[in-house]
Amino acid sequence: MPKEKQPHDQHRERMRRRAREEGVQSLAPHEALELLLYYAIPRVNTNDIAHALLDRFGSFSAVLDADPGELCQVPGVGESAATFLTLLPQFFALYGQDRLGQRPLLDNRQRAGAYCVHLITDPGNEAFFVLCLDAHKRLLHRRLLFSGTPNEAPVLVRKVAEYALQQKACSILLCHNHPSGSLEPSAEDYAVTRQIADALAALQIPVDDHVLVADGRFACFFPGDEADPFAAPVLELANAADTPDPRPRRTSPKKR
Repeated sequence: MPKEKQPHDQHRERMRRRAREEGVQSLAPHEALELLLYYAIPRVNTNDIAHALLDRFGSFSAVLDADPGELCQVPGVGESAATFLTLLPQFFALYGQDRLGQRPLLDNRQRAGAYCVHLITDPGNEAFFVLCLDAHKRLLHRRLLFSGTPNEAPVLVRKVAEYALQQKACSILLCHNHPSGSLEPSAEDYAVTRQIADALAALQIPVDDHVLVADGRFACFFPGDEADPFAAPVLELANAADTPDPRPRRTSPKKR
């Protein structure tokens, strides 16, 4: 005889159906966490665990950004569930990068900023990226130059120059994040950017812009002008969620 379904099994089915039919946006934060935990903690009522996680860390995003060891201190959360939760932001970032394509067109602030937001997979650690572009502003290659404690400025400048030459870049973009959440560049940020721009000017490799990322948003260092391809009519401080997908779109009939 088929096994009789337990009440929490029926609840899980209802939650999955609701997420499929109404979207994850229809779920409260504790419900979204509860649903995620179904796939890491089988055959257990995860509602109480979801509430405990939110009580401990304060928000849905803070739970996913938490240290695995701290997650394991919450009753009901084991190593497997903690690993699952902490890897999710990295999978989201991988998805975002893949959607943008292997060689995206980064010819204005909007596209460059949206791409850079997806590069930051660990917002709690400072990271510095260099993006090498071809003559048409398509990405040739990118590299994470440091994560965590930044290198001394002269070392960083040399590494950027060596990498740009190695990749035969026609221009480059710089990108780093502020774990503090501030989108205000520091005096040191400006100084390092100026040093890199000066060093690469001698190599005839312009720095198109420096993108600062914090809390899923971005800001650009350079104001731009009419001669600058990054002087597109976009807000200098923009939310990446509002930026369009830079991939070429196929034309399809509109649904009526």
